[in-house]
Amino acid sequence: MVIKIAWINVGNGFGIQDISPLLEKHTDESVLVERFLPGLSDISGIIITGDAPDLVEPTSIWESDAISFVKTCLSTNMPVLATGYGMGFLNLCFGGGHLSLVGNHSEESMNYSHRVYVSPGSKSAAILGIGGFFSLNSRHKLGLKEPKRSTRLLAAAYSVDEGIIEGIESTEHSWVIGFQANLESCDENPKAFGNIFIGFVERVVNFHKLRHKS
Repeated sequence: MVIKIAWINVGNGFGIQDISPLLEKHTDESVLVERFLPGLSDISGIIITGDAPDLVEPTSIWESDAISFVKTCLSTNMPVLATGYGMGFLNLCFGGGHLSLVGNHSEESMNYSHRVYVSPGSKSAAILGIGGFFSLNSRHKLGLKEPKRSTRLLAAAYSVDEGIIEGIESTEHSWVIGFQANLESCDENPKAFGNIFIGFVERVVNFHKLRHKS
């Protein structure tokens, strides 16, 4: 059994490591991570990463195609995980607004971090095993402000200093979660955030098995 996950990267990809090994290590099933292209099919999950410093709104045909692709997959209750600027892209897929310029969230050092509060009652906190304050990597010049958040998404985490939204999740779907931090850079974030990838892969495997159940 081969389980296919679509990988959408918003940006040039230079700051994003190969996501495949990170996902494959959390299951005994054969996982195939494929970069998104229009026409990609037989998908059981989507991961959206992002490192584009100038992402404000989707202006290219590729981005419009990717949004349509995500919306179609969401209609099937497919698991989706978004990190970095992928979180802003996920907000657009739910009809939210574009990211805005924010201060004090990015430094020249790639190891820059800041404090984020994860709401204890959120689904994200349940997956982490605990809510509260965390130190997460922060390298974004654009952020999601409350007026731009899709009303279909719950704000699950905020930056402590400015109140910028740092985590979102869907109440309409079983497993749709986004974090502004680049969680794929595992060494820069608390170990508890590895549970996000474990939970995502588990849901993808379950989605695949249910869809292909004879």
